Amino acid sequence: MKELLDKIHKPGWTWHDIFIIPVLLAIFFSVVGGLVGSVFPPLLNLLMKGSPLEPLNDLYVPFIGDWIVLLLYMRFTTYNRPILRAIGNRPRHNRVPYALVGILIGFLMNFFCAGIAMLNRDIAITFDHVNILYLVYLLVIVFIQSSSEELFQRGFVYQRIRKGYKGLWPAVLINSLAFAILHLGNPGISMMSFMNLALVGIFYSVCVRYFDSIWLPMGIHAGWNFTQHILLGLPNSGIVSSYSVFTLDAANARNSLAYDTNFGVEGTLTATLLHLVLTVLIVYFGEKKKVTSYSPWLDQQTSD
Repeated sequence: MKELLDKIHKPGWTWHDIFIIPVLLAIFFSVVGGLVGSVFPPLLNLLMKGSPLEPLNDLYVPFIGDWIVLLLYMRFTTYNRPILRAIGNRPRHNRVPYALVGILIGFLMNFFCAGIAMLNRDIAITFDHVNILYLVYLLVIVFIQSSSEELFQRGFVYQRIRKGYKGLWPAVLINSLAFAILHLGNPGISMMSFMNLALVGIFYSVCVRYFDSIWLPMGIHAGWNFTQHILLGLPNSGIVSSYSVFTLDAANARNSLAYDTNFGVEGTLTATLLHLVLTVLIVYFGEKKKVTSYSPWLDQQTSD
């Protein structure tokens, strides 16, 4: 057994580096973070009593606790402290413009999938109303939620596995599978949607690797969720929003290759193909150009 572990691990690995340890830690701290974050929605809801934002506060705002708990854990544990450099400004593309471009990319990706469903007459949406202040506030809290998932999976788990295992793909595949497993409790989850969530995790991971930026997938993740949930009024991982610019005619929606009535566009072959094509293109051109990525463990530019 030790010989096998030595083959797949980097020299000097310890039991801390076995993949199940960071995965279990991520699950544990996400639970603790949820408990810490649960104090914030009631306070905000007191200020927004009667507003359609109250259920969205309950859904998105608790993820503030995830940020607080995991950042504190990494800051005060020597073993994990280097990861803070990987989510800070050491990687060359951890910059605000990349986060903003990511939001735009997420918008375009989700709108592409939803657009196909609309063209195929699987769904119909109608304009409701726009409240600019609502939209700005909701973009902020959606970003907090989406970026916290990236912090845990493409930040903590990905970097911990990179430290202990040889090559790129153990870190990519393990964190992506963990990402999908954590969504098993979502309403309407299916085999297709589970597979797509794992594929999304792979897509976000190769963005971190080949664009040298976790801020980019943070933006893409937020842009995708904000577009489908808040702008278009579609289910976000099976959850329907209490406020959206457009309203879905859910009664007449139908299952197809472009839409799933239980899980939205995320549970479809259209989303599968989109993420698969983008992932392959990123890996192909990244390898062709021999793109390097930041390693917090070496604190220098290095290629996998």
